[in-house]
Amino acid sequence: MDIGQVRCSPQFRRLTKQLEASGGVQPYSWTVLTPVTLPPGVTLSSAGLLSGPPSSIGSFSFQVQVADSGAPQLTQTKTFSVTILELPEITT
Repeated sequence: MDIGQVRCSPQFRRLTKQLEASGGVQPYSWTVLTPVTLPPGVTLSSAGLLSGPPSSIGSFSFQVQVADSGAPQLTQTKTFSVTILELPEITT
């Protein structure tokens, strides 16, 4: 199995990214490996949806594992990095 690339530096109030995998037997199950270092406010669903309103700025690295439904079960692990940037303030 291969986990697709994720490259994002969210500049918006909500982060939404569907992680993708190929190979193996669907459906896939996704988990964040401990220690969890997702940006505060962001979660990863078991379906691979990374989403939520980040509540802190900064760079975050986290490790994700995807498992297929086959027997024997195949797994793949990958480390991702996300940078949450501060929104510019617009004044009039």
